[in-house]
Amino acid sequence: MVRDPKKFISVVITSATLVAGLVFAGLLYLEYHQNPWTRDAHVRTNIIEIAPRVEGPIIALPVTDNQKVQRGQLLFEIDPTDYENAVAIAESNLRQRKAELLNAQQSFDRRVKLSKGNVISKEEYDTATASLQAAQAVCSGAERALAKAKLNLSYTKVYAPANGYLSGVTFGVGTYVQTGKPLFVLVDSDSFWVTGYFKETALASLQVGRPVTIRFSPRPLQVFHGTIESLGWVIFDQDAQHSDLVPEVAPTVDWVRLTQRFPVRIRLDADAKKLPLKVGVTASVQVLPMPKAAATADAR
Repeated sequence: MVRDPKKFISVVITSATLVAGLVFAGLLYLEYHQNPWTRDAHVRTNIIEIAPRVEGPIIALPVTDNQKVQRGQLLFEIDPTDYENAVAIAESNLRQRKAELLNAQQSFDRRVKLSKGNVISKEEYDTATASLQAAQAVCSGAERALAKAKLNLSYTKVYAPANGYLSGVTFGVGTYVQTGKPLFVLVDSDSFWVTGYFKETALASLQVGRPVTIRFSPRPLQVFHGTIESLGWVIFDQDAQHSDLVPEVAPTVDWVRLTQRFPVRIRLDADAKKLPLKVGVTASVQVLPMPKAAATADAR
């Protein structure tokens, strides 16, 4: 017989609560490893640096900072005067070289006829041949110089290489730009994706093709969809020699050996692509079970 029923009931309730908590924690642990989720996800896209291929002062700037542009739209124009002059000089030089080539060709043709009658020596024939070949080489070089001059002239107009949004247009007409020096960036609006950082303990259950749901921080009540496109193969390790291009995922607590997190690239479905996404926006990602049809195909 129980001496103190109240104490017995209290022990039973406490034990039941503890067992329920352990069972719930276990189920939550299994659920996380089967269908992982993370709140550490970010919107990414291709960032295109816009840099001129020739130098000179800008004479036209028909775009503004943060503007939306279409592929092929004029971004800015560099003063073409020097490059137009270079084309004119190259054309004049080519005409001269073509005249020299014609003269060398005619001289060679005469030597060919004379050589058939043994009127000239082999040395003269060889000289005419060498002169013709030299004139051909010089003419070919002049043609390439003209092509390069025309190409440089075309580079004075810089067009958008993709659809997207401009960022960093903080200069105006008259600015002198240098070859290869980026002036601003173009955010490619056709290439948005989400990178989610998952703990290494969950990587075994992640597969390319698994569907996910996404909640973007600016729209926490809306659920969007995507698909795992690829899993990262490397992260930065300060104890190893790595390229600067390797992603560095910083730990949040320095004095504890934390589980590493690896980037997982997620392709956005059409519903998410309709949003005015911004690079760097945070999101939560929930991995869903693999569709039965796909899972059956993988099993085979």
